[in-house]
Amino acid sequence: IYRVYRETGRPPTELCSMLRCAARANIASRVASLARWCSSASSIKEKQAQVAQIMQTKGSMFRRSIVESEVDYFFGQLGLNQLYFDTFSSDDIARHLVSFIAAKNSAALSSREIDNIHFSLERENGATFICPAVPEHILSVERKIEAYLKRSKKAGHGFTIQYFCSEGPCIDEGTVHLSMYFVTWTPFVNPNPDANETALKELCVKDFTVAKPSHVVNRYRDILQRASSAVRPVIDTYNTTPEGTTAIKVCFPASLPECYMPAITTLLHGEGLTADRHFVETFSNGAAIYSVYVQSPNKAAIEKFVANVVSLNSIRPDIGPLNPLFVGGELSARKVSYATAAALFAYYFTNLNQFQDVYQDLLDEFPNDEVNRSRVHGLRAKLKRESHSLTRVYECITENLALFKAIYLDFTQHLANHNVKMGVINAALEKQINTTITSELDQKILKSFLVFNAHIVRSNFNVESKSAVAYRLDTEFLKDAHLPAQPYGLIMVVGAHFRGFHLRFKEISRGGIRIISSSSPAAYNQNARTLFDEVYGLAFTQQLKNKDIPEGGSKGVILVDEELYGNTQQANACFYKYVDALLDIMLANERGVSNRLNKRELLFLGPDEATAPLMGPGCQRARKRGYDYWTAFTSSKPEELGGISHMDHGATTKSVRAYAEGIIQKLGLDETKVTKVQTGGPDGDLGSNEILMSKDKTVAVVDATGVIYDPEGLNRDELVRLAKARIPIENFNRKLLGKNGYMVLIGEKGVALPNGHVVADGVNYRDKFVLNPTVEADFFVPCGGRPDTINVNNVQWLIRDGKLKFKYIVEGANLFVSQDARNALEQAGCILFKDASTNKGGVTASSLEVLAGLAMKTGEYTDHMMKQGGVSPPFYKQYVQAALQRIQENAKAEFECLWREYEKRNGKIARSLLTVQLSLKINDLSNAIEQSQTHVNNPDIFRNVLRSALPPLLVETLGIDTIMQRVPREYLVAIFSKYIAAGFVYEYGPEDGAEFGFYQYMEKFASKRVEERE
Repeated sequence: IYRVYRETGRPPTELCSMLRCAARANIASRVASLARWCSSASSIKEKQAQVAQIMQTKGSMFRRSIVESEVDYFFGQLGLNQLYFDTFSSDDIARHLVSFIAAKNSAALSSREIDNIHFSLERENGATFICPAVPEHILSVERKIEAYLKRSKKAGHGFTIQYFCSEGPCIDEGTVHLSMYFVTWTPFVNPNPDANETALKELCVKDFTVAKPSHVVNRYRDILQRASSAVRPVIDTYNTTPEGTTAIKVCFPASLPECYMPAITTLLHGEGLTADRHFVETFSNGAAIYSVYVQSPNKAAIEKFVANVVSLNSIRPDIGPLNPLFVGGELSARKVSYATAAALFAYYFTNLNQFQDVYQDLLDEFPNDEVNRSRVHGLRAKLKRESHSLTRVYECITENLALFKAIYLDFTQHLANHNVKMGVINAALEKQINTTITSELDQKILKSFLVFNAHIVRSNFNVESKSAVAYRLDTEFLKDAHLPAQPYGLIMVVGAHFRGFHLRFKEISRGGIRIISSSSPAAYNQNARTLFDEVYGLAFTQQLKNKDIPEGGSKGVILVDEELYGNTQQANACFYKYVDALLDIMLANERGVSNRLNKRELLFLGPDEATAPLMGPGCQRARKRGYDYWTAFTSSKPEELGGISHMDHGATTKSVRAYAEGIIQKLGLDETKVTKVQTGGPDGDLGSNEILMSKDKTVAVVDATGVIYDPEGLNRDELVRLAKARIPIENFNRKLLGKNGYMVLIGEKGVALPNGHVVADGVNYRDKFVLNPTVEADFFVPCGGRPDTINVNNVQWLIRDGKLKFKYIVEGANLFVSQDARNALEQAGCILFKDASTNKGGVTASSLEVLAGLAMKTGEYTDHMMKQGGVSPPFYKQYVQAALQRIQENAKAEFECLWREYEKRNGKIARSLLTVQLSLKINDLSNAIEQSQTHVNNPDIFRNVLRSALPPLLVETLGIDTIMQRVPREYLVAIFSKYIAAGFVYEYGPEDGAEFGFYQYMEKFASKRVEERE
């Protein structure tokens, strides 16, 4: 040790530390450790000499005496970790040292304290930052690094951040330590890896393994491998040195890694921990690995730090408006996580009943004027949303921090089931709010937090490792919200880069999950404001639509942060985190899930905007998590997982076409001569299959890439080519357009049309094309587009001088036409069938897909439903055909009922309203049948109805008794009640007073009659 000190000049404190390490090890370890240390120390001594020579011989601006003293101090008393000297070359260290000396001189010449040393140098390929190792300075620099990374982001490159903190002071006899950050952009080995790639050598940046010991490389390889199939942070801890330094590696899969460093540092400081090294490595699959080397023997503090890191998955990495409270230690990561969720709850649900008296008075002024009644509804919704902002909610928390902490304690007590009655808010806290808070809006916000606490029936908030936080809410707080119907269940999911809801109207429900991206801040703000309205509207439409399948209506929405627009990988990661949080709620027996529901949750997810390719991974995730019904968790999966693809089999389009063909048949039209405009292009599910299944003269198609129009009819062979290839209209051969035809793409500006009109902007032209007065057709079939594209404010463009642009509208896309616009169109004579009737083929196919998953054991499901070696089993092929036949039968039955009822009432009730009446009647009757306990009191009828309702192929293969034994009882009851209700209403109509008819209808299910039919 003395020889090492004499030859290397390493500080005595480091030598003493080495002695302590050696004393705790066996003799062999002591010898090996000392040998490695001596070898490294000798290498550092050589590097010190090289650095001194570089600074003295290359035109140094510093005197020789300064160079010698500064080099000695930098390599000695400053006490940088030896890994710093192993990592950087002599030239690199010389540059760092010049920066260090310059920063010290600047501090000495300024009014700052002499050890308040700052330096920053940003370049295209990297940056260097130096600051005092003081929390506020460290966080300030890390914010600068975050901004630098966003500004300098390089395609095909990953960044590395290396942080070192000195053991000694910045200056001789000083007290403040030194922090140094080195940021580097380096090309990836493979910038575009396969989605299933897990090999470190393919995902890392070039020269990743240089200067890294093999055991460190192996650690990176191991954690990256495990994170490749994870959506939660993967965390490892290692005790790397005998003196107590703990290495913590955190891998965030598919994250936004540049944002997490300040938050991790804040969490360290919050637990009284410091790190002498901190590294960030990024990988081309979107993962980022943070390596933090903590110098503390306090295991409890380290464990708490690790637990808090997991909480970062449910809050923005930059913490947002609560950042000052987080950095200042006023709010822990868990409190910030709760505050984020409570603020969202307050934002969406604080003023549900605001302006109710005035609202009702206005409605009474327009008893028979649906257009103005719809305007009143829209005005109320807008006022409700704009009464307070999310920022205002956060201000309320900041200004009432002590009270907020008490509300957080109330939240934890609800989760812990501390004799707290569900649905009842904390009266003492409510009284405190009333007596101490003067602002009426603050009172409402804080009380809404209490409502949120009281109605949480299940949450994964306390789960140690979670991808996002989910709050299952009982919906009694919505009972007086004057919504069309009270939902059965609501789940709010909060992640670091998204927020979302899942809403359902029945215990057994199904519906799609959509990802909502925003192309601008204005679009994001609009999507955020209307998020609950959108999920409610979609789920309610689904409830009306699912009238003849067992499941009620549900829907899920995931609003991803604005900066994720166009980043499919990151948006998909948000979907996986959302799904994982839902699985936490469903698998309530997992440790940490707070559960006051006392019954199982069955959720069934389908595809919607931007999620069709994710149904397979979602199913696999459920399987990996151990969910019993994983085969039924998602629908429209790949055939390799037994899914019935809506796109490949045209399931949704089958029902849409049934209505178009029904109109053509009833009116005696020649389909080859009728004209049609459609939104939703040949690259989409509905759009492509609408082209392939129809025989009309399509004059216009609108999709994400633009507009194509030809009044003489677009070339059908070319449309079919695009539809079969699933590619958008931008690929249409312009040479096949007629003399008055044209194409306008979204990226084009100043396009001259054949009629002389000049299109200023392609995006704007596409968005308003269906309102264009020069475009008209017999049929309009929207197969894609945002909700309320046609609404009360623009519907007049479809009715010019009493003439309709479109005679017949068959809604393929959900909510494309608002109800007030439907009313106006139908009053003008348009034959219109709404989405809740037309767009139900996909859910029917998915329902039968789910049924097979529930009824079969894994081996049977594999043999009968899953494509293997590129070949689908015979059962699967027959089952798909049975599903398509069921879709057409249901669609035709509803179409005939609606047509008959419209004529019977002499057109006094609009077809769109008849759809609602029909759906409500079926759903009400189904509820009544469930509540009647017929399925319990008359098991023979229950069995006979199921035998009629279930697909014959499934019954023949498994047997009715096996199916009844395996399928969850609540699902069987749903099949029973909905089959009876839908069949009866389709046959007898939605009017009341048909009790005797119902008696006759049920006679067919008597045991004797079933036997006779068989």
